[in-house]
Amino acid sequence: MSGTDAGLFAAAELWAGLTPGPEAEIAIAAHVADTALALALGWRAKTGGGLLFAGDWTNRLSAAVAAARSTEIDDIHRAACVTAGAVIVPVVLAMLEEELGDPAHASAAVTAGYDAMVSIAKAASGPGLLSEGVLPTLRVAPMGAAVAAARLLGLGPETMAMAIAAAASATTGRPGHPVGNAPWRWRAVGEAARTGMIAALGAEAGLTADPKLVPPMGRPIGEGAIMQTSFKPFCAARQTLSAIQGFREILPRVDPATITRIRVAVPSATRAMIAAPFDPGGGRMGSIASLAYHLNLCLGAPARLHDIVRTPFVAGVSAVEAMLDIEDDPDMDRMFPEVWPARVLVIAAGQAHEALVTHAEGDPESGYGRAELQSKFAGHVEMLGAPVVSRIGTLLSPRWSSERGLMDALCP
Repeated sequence: MSGTDAGLFAAAELWAGLTPGPEAEIAIAAHVADTALALALGWRAKTGGGLLFAGDWTNRLSAAVAAARSTEIDDIHRAACVTAGAVIVPVVLAMLEEELGDPAHASAAVTAGYDAMVSIAKAASGPGLLSEGVLPTLRVAPMGAAVAAARLLGLGPETMAMAIAAAASATTGRPGHPVGNAPWRWRAVGEAARTGMIAALGAEAGLTADPKLVPPMGRPIGEGAIMQTSFKPFCAARQTLSAIQGFREILPRVDPATITRIRVAVPSATRAMIAAPFDPGGGRMGSIASLAYHLNLCLGAPARLHDIVRTPFVAGVSAVEAMLDIEDDPDMDRMFPEVWPARVLVIAAGQAHEALVTHAEGDPESGYGRAELQSKFAGHVEMLGAPVVSRIGTLLSPRWSSERGLMDALCP
């Protein structure tokens, strides 16, 4: 057995027998509910392209993954740079809806799927893949989905390993540059998740694949992966969130009209993305990644931070860009990627005001939990309606896997 094979089978053995503890069950329910919110919002706003799901239920699964991932309010594991919830949760919910697998295994399936995506992406230096044009989530989504589906089905380690190997052939992880308001990249993630789920069903039926297709696995950490995963309080690239929070902490101390300079220090790996000049014609994705755009929202329309559609608000962005300097910080490079910090310095009325954010709102270290999630959910009642938001809130219970008809409610 090669080293790759040994790593694969050792990981499959861990995931096939994984049973989360009580503390992890609370985290699992929170991430399931949070992803359900993203799925429902993305489906209605058509941020994932609004692509039809004609045909069998697996097409709706693919579109549901695209919808959740496209919102940019879904969760993210910083060190791996993967957004596992948008992939794993729809797979498990869709399979439960089709009565595939055992609901008693649902929490374990979510936990194992998160861990697979995180451990494989970390082994590939996930954050570094972005500079190569590789989307870490897209790269590992098929394998994570295969693990989640296999665990839900109760497959043994050898069969699960075949599912992972089959899924590993599904994608290069290269979605291309996002173009327009509905780039294919979201549906590409959806198709990757669907392929991984089908790989598990195929392995259950006896199909086999070459284990050498599987990339290095890294060291699985079990339930730790989901418990290390960050929430997002609003729609923005995670690379921007610490700086946005620092700026918002400073604003009550100053008269915004007197601001003349904004200096932001971040890890070098995140600077290029958030410092790119804002293009008003660049579509929704350009606003999500632009720090200047978000700081302008903080100044002129803070409620729009929660707008996943991204109704254009460009007045003032150029003025913010003229005041904004974004620089690398070598000390922060040593903290990255486990931590994505930012230091914000604002000069207003000739006085300097500084904020350092090591752990942004939504990070596990920030204490973001049930109350904050319920507030996040309530902020989207206007788009979703109170009954749907209430239904999503019920998923915060560890008994979330007993819900039926959920996919129809989230994806009408």
